Amino acid sequence: MTTYKKILCTTDFSEASYAALPTAAILAEQCGAQLLLVHVIPFPAPNNHGLSTEEECERVATTEAESVLRRIGDERLTGCGRAHSFVRIGDPVTEIISVAQQEQVDMIVIATHGYSGWRHVIFGSVTESVLRLAPCPVLTVRSPDDRADGHLRGYNANGTTDTSGTALGPS
Repeated sequence: MTTYKKILCTTDFSEASYAALPTAAILAEQCGAQLLLVHVIPFPAPNNHGLSTEEECERVATTEAESVLRRIGDERLTGCGRAHSFVRIGDPVTEIISVAQQEQVDMIVIATHGYSGWRHVIFGSVTESVLRLAPCPVLTVRSPDDRADGHLRGYNANGTTDTSGTALGPS
């Protein structure tokens, strides 16, 4: 039986990416594994504050991302202890794989956005690339809103109705 000591969960701070967080937290808790969160800021970092240099943009974007990751850890990841967070700047796929290798993670948990057709062609798929390049198993979690048939909405991991709005939902 495989023992998981480190589980890496990615987030781009979208609602779709938040679907993977409860799954990763439950796995970490049940396995006694350390949970690692990673957020990648695309390069160049967005200049939302009218800053004059690229370095300032990166510093501000990193500080803001670290704050959001702390809040995610406090609000969404109860029961699995404190998650260790990483904020990187660059290509999301490259940075996710880099953290996974450097930290020697045993599993990556990543959400799918469910893009198809022209959206998939234009936006690509970070999840698809991580699946191909990861040094470890990858668990993909589909956002309940991305399920085309809607049959699984409102059900929790045990298959019973969940009206709380925080259902894991079978993937």
